[in-house]
Amino acid sequence: MKKILFVGHFGKTGGAGISMLRTARAAVDAGFEVKLCLPAASPMAEKASAEGFSVAEYVSQPGAIEYYSGGPPLYRRTYFKKALRQRPFANEILKLAKDFGPDAVVLNSVTTSFMIPHLKKAGFRTGIFVRETFPEGGSKHMLKRYRKLLSGASAVYFISDHDRDFYVLTGTRTRTVRNSVPDVFFDKVPKQKCCEALGLPQTDGFRILYLGGCDPIKGAAVIAECSKLLPENIEIVACGSEKTELEKLFGGAACKVSCIGVCNDMRSAYGACDAAVIPIVKAHQARPLFEAGAAGLPVIISDFPEISEYVDGGENALTVTPGNARELCGAVLRLCREPELRDKIALANYERALRNHSNSAVHELIAEELARLTGPSVLYVTNIPSPYRVDFFSEMNKKVNVTALFERASSKGREKSWFKNSSCDFPYVIPKGIRIGEDKALNPSVKKLVADTRFSDIVLNGYSSPTEMLAIRKLRRTGRPYTMWIDGGFKKEYESGSAFKIKKYFISGAAAYLSPSEISDEYLTYYGARPERIVRYPFTSIYKAELFEKPASEEEKKSLRDEFGLPKNGRIAVAVGSFIRRKGFLELIKAAALCPELTVVICGGDPTDEYVELINSRRIRNVRFIGFLKKDRVMKLYRACDLFVLPTREDIWGLVVNEAMACGLPVITTDMCVAGLTLVKSGVNGLIIKSGIVNGVETPGELERNTANALKQYCALSSEELYLQGEKAIEVVSSFTIEECVDKHLSLLN
Repeated sequence: MKKILFVGHFGKTGGAGISMLRTARAAVDAGFEVKLCLPAASPMAEKASAEGFSVAEYVSQPGAIEYYSGGPPLYRRTYFKKALRQRPFANEILKLAKDFGPDAVVLNSVTTSFMIPHLKKAGFRTGIFVRETFPEGGSKHMLKRYRKLLSGASAVYFISDHDRDFYVLTGTRTRTVRNSVPDVFFDKVPKQKCCEALGLPQTDGFRILYLGGCDPIKGAAVIAECSKLLPENIEIVACGSEKTELEKLFGGAACKVSCIGVCNDMRSAYGACDAAVIPIVKAHQARPLFEAGAAGLPVIISDFPEISEYVDGGENALTVTPGNARELCGAVLRLCREPELRDKIALANYERALRNHSNSAVHELIAEELARLTGPSVLYVTNIPSPYRVDFFSEMNKKVNVTALFERASSKGREKSWFKNSSCDFPYVIPKGIRIGEDKALNPSVKKLVADTRFSDIVLNGYSSPTEMLAIRKLRRTGRPYTMWIDGGFKKEYESGSAFKIKKYFISGAAAYLSPSEISDEYLTYYGARPERIVRYPFTSIYKAELFEKPASEEEKKSLRDEFGLPKNGRIAVAVGSFIRRKGFLELIKAAALCPELTVVICGGDPTDEYVELINSRRIRNVRFIGFLKKDRVMKLYRACDLFVLPTREDIWGLVVNEAMACGLPVITTDMCVAGLTLVKSGVNGLIIKSGIVNGVETPGELERNTANALKQYCALSSEELYLQGEKAIEVVSSFTIEECVDKHLSLLN
């Protein structure tokens, strides 16, 4: 049984403490062993013990960083006083944690975020609930400090989407986990019974509930002023502070006010009233909104952007301007005089509370998140947020905790819109570093990250960048096991001895390897990997849903060709990639000139002058350039064509081969393309041609001749033969999906 230690920072039974108890109850129900750290001899400790929780009491006073909407002013005298308490408090909590030995520690408030580095250093995974809203226009210094501290947690749970979006934490897992309402609140209790429980008389008048006591930020002054404007037939039931204090607050009321003091029976308080008012003057998450909803009450609440997601277009509550007592009075009168509106809002509030805040809705999410917190957590180190990497990490993150370190946000020569870093729905970091080459960098901070105890597994996407080399050096020195995940590779027996030794050092030390092909297996073993440590996985950029069942029909092709402005009749070959020498597009253009009956379409950006000059000088008329296209458009382009060609000088994989085959195209590529060698069988679903490169030496003109011969061969095939090869292409590539890739990674990590 996995253990979780919850750390509460406040001794009184306020909203945050109640939320912690409900979260802890969800953890117990999910099968975790739970212990609560609470102030000694406090109401919270007594309440937790009474509810059957195991409690570890601490005597130190928390050195909380109290800075939130409605909280104390920044840098007042007690701020520095509390700052001095942080270390003694941390030491006591660490001792209690070590005695209990939890799989994770969950902090119950952002005010205790100073504990995160201490827990992290001690080797504990840490989750933290951010239950407080940051002040509008608040201190940038404090915001920066909170962000830095929260980024060190294993997971951060926000109680609203607003707060989650506000903090913008990219380097750690974040999730919105809303506060819950006990299931018993959803059971209707007769109004008379609730009145008797509170000592209130039964009445036919309109009764509203105010829960904020004498707290200024809860709107005490606003409701007191409103009470002077309301008629006698409306009654305010006030709670939240001592009865005598409330009676003093409402001393000048014109309407009837029943002060019930500090109320421990909130279910009866809601049940005895017809509506609830929440006239807060500073933004914070107002629990009474959905508690009232569970009890079937309409609500009047101050309008703040921070709580707008709880107020569904005004359907489940009436909103008023903060601090405006006259407007609040008008809203109360409206609910009193319009029973149909009151019932409509009450029903909407009930349904919303049931959907978003019931135990069944919230506790399932809490159980899932705590399982993630205590389960495997994987750090992937890779170069750039390319679309296929982002898609894979997103899918993988659904199963285990994934954090990605991208060496760079983009790469040289790549279309900016190709990258998907803005759509990452998993934690990622792009540390500061020195850019090297097209897509690599030197990021010294990787050494700290691979030593982070938050991660149970480290996966490096290669060895050749300075960042990956630093990571490998650190991991090997500390003896921490790691996995090397490669996209492909060719062994180079003709390279120098020093180059071989360097590669062997950086490749040979992994505990396991993820390899996409037999050729890649040979590459790894040549440089020192042990064969029994190699696991095969399907390298791909295709989701299962993106696989076509069959090649495009002639009618579909003609329709799509219209869309791209391509000839309706005749054979069309398509190539996709960057205009760099390695891709062999110059040779493709020359080969196209020898096949005038064929149209060749090259997609991937704007051609350089060299390509344009070649076409103009040789008067080549059957080559078309199509600029950069996003994946969905490229897939349509594939479907419009008859075959795919990639006359590459070297591609350690070549994902465009997967994509073309998934669309039902036979593929022509070279013996220097690992994807082709893995997926293409000559004469069955394409053709493998000689690149003309042997031991790193290229035979001039051979690539051009071989490409031209292959194109002529495919021009001679019948439509039926091309269709059959397209069917075989889909069949072969059908097991190369992102979902299959995730399953292979999971099987290795498990």
